[in-house]
Amino acid sequence: MPWTLYRYILRELLKVLVLTTAVLVVVLSFGAAVGPMTDGLLGPVTLVKFVLYTMPTVLGFALPFAGAFSATLVFHSMAKDNEILACRAGGMSYSRIFAPVAGLGFVLMLVLLLLSNTVVPGFWKAAKKTIEGDVLGVLVSQLNQNRPYKLGDGLVLYSDAAEVRDPPANASVGNLTAEQFIVMTGVAVGQFDPQTQRFINDTTASTASAMLVRDPSGKSYITLRLVDPVYYEAVSDQMRTVGRSGVLQTDQPILLPDPISDEAVFFTFADLMRLKRNPEDFDQVREAQDDLAAALSRQHLLNLIVESLDRNTGRGFITLKGGLPNTFYRLSSPLVDVTDRGLVLTGGDDVRVTVDRYDNPQLLGEPIRRFEGDYAEVTFRTDRFDREPEATITMRNVSVLGLNDSGAVNNKEEYAFPAMRYDAQVLGADPASLTAEELNEWARREAMRESKGVQQARLGLSFSIYQLKYMIEAELHTRLATALATPLLLLLGTLLSVRMRDRLPLVVFFWAFILAIVTLVMIHTGSSMAERIAINDIIAGTSGDRVIGMGILWAGNLILLFVIARLYLLVARN
Repeated sequence: MPWTLYRYILRELLKVLVLTTAVLVVVLSFGAAVGPMTDGLLGPVTLVKFVLYTMPTVLGFALPFAGAFSATLVFHSMAKDNEILACRAGGMSYSRIFAPVAGLGFVLMLVLLLLSNTVVPGFWKAAKKTIEGDVLGVLVSQLNQNRPYKLGDGLVLYSDAAEVRDPPANASVGNLTAEQFIVMTGVAVGQFDPQTQRFINDTTASTASAMLVRDPSGKSYITLRLVDPVYYEAVSDQMRTVGRSGVLQTDQPILLPDPISDEAVFFTFADLMRLKRNPEDFDQVREAQDDLAAALSRQHLLNLIVESLDRNTGRGFITLKGGLPNTFYRLSSPLVDVTDRGLVLTGGDDVRVTVDRYDNPQLLGEPIRRFEGDYAEVTFRTDRFDREPEATITMRNVSVLGLNDSGAVNNKEEYAFPAMRYDAQVLGADPASLTAEELNEWARREAMRESKGVQQARLGLSFSIYQLKYMIEAELHTRLATALATPLLLLLGTLLSVRMRDRLPLVVFFWAFILAIVTLVMIHTGSSMAERIAINDIIAGTSGDRVIGMGILWAGNLILLFVIARLYLLVARN
């Protein structure tokens, strides 16, 4: 074997390859930092950290181009100086001359595969944490630049000025303690339909405050408190002042989106295999599972109320627990109708809808208060941090009787009761503790199958699991295809240099560069298509985009193989 020649070729290739890779890695890393830096997400120190963490992640882009460039320069020089011709005159075949290139390409492919499946995901996570370390700081930075900030649930927040302050003493949301607190002036909160992006409403306020909390999984939420709010509804073109005592508080905490969402690139090969076996460990699947648990608990509480109020099958009343200590309600109604929004209770045969308030769970003695009305609406909701459902009752034409005092009657046009809960866990266990299999078993029950909310939540869970499965497969194919492109582009640069030895090196590299661009674009375009799935695909049981995406993903490497084979035949013929 001509080891002297091989050492010479490898030495020249590695010199150019290392230098070119280093330059491309630095350039691409700083390029990746431009967006977050422009958005105010990176300061001087975090910028350096972000660039350092990003460097290993761009190797998959840098190595193919660097390989093509190094092969082009080295072999164009050898062909121009007749070194290739001398090797051929000495009896060496082209396959033997190009052997060190193929060997180096194979080693680089293995290194790239190893890094992308073990080390690189950790750097992706570190770069992500560098950006999202101070979630509320990012929010304040964007608001102070007079830029709207997109919240979860289709909400957009705007403020003339924002300032971070220490949170008030004992400030909390549920059982979570507030970590940060900001005060804003000149505030506007707009709501859009997440699907159509259609403007729905807008609430403006002179001042507002927000508290930040984090749940055990690390997700961030804020609560908004608007002072002197004015509400505009786009559908009806109506504007009105809202809130009690000039203050409007959000009913539920609002999810703050991560600056960089979780993607497959953040997971090692072992992590991806674990997620494939246990999809509920993935954030999006877990959120969909929580949504299904919430929908099941709401529907089951609705069913319990309907069954209990039915005098033919139940007791004709149901006991619900109020939010305050030692507060219990006994609800009864002659007629119950199920609607898309919840329940409608109506009186009949001179019997009104009745809610009795007691101070003991056994409902002993006379009620403290009695509320009677001709009509009542019952709506159901679940909190983000507690999946046990709550029922909210709004009664119309209400008579309030104080049975334990003077017996005076107070008439109200409308009365909204504080949120109530069932006196035990609705599903018999904490909804958040139920597995996907247990939740699906609940969803298959006859009383649940007809619920639109349960059907949509169950479909959402199936969608999330399929999406995760396709994402994992697309990511693994992308890593393999990108790694394979590196030795192919090395060989392409080599063959082009020999075939086009009379052209300038940059002209030769131009064609290698074009094919490299086409290959990498096809890989990542195909990957995006392969992991794409729609609800209709799940219902129909089809996956057309996935098949086409996989084809496009690998088509780039197939084109390279065809061009390499064609060039080799042309070179070997001379």
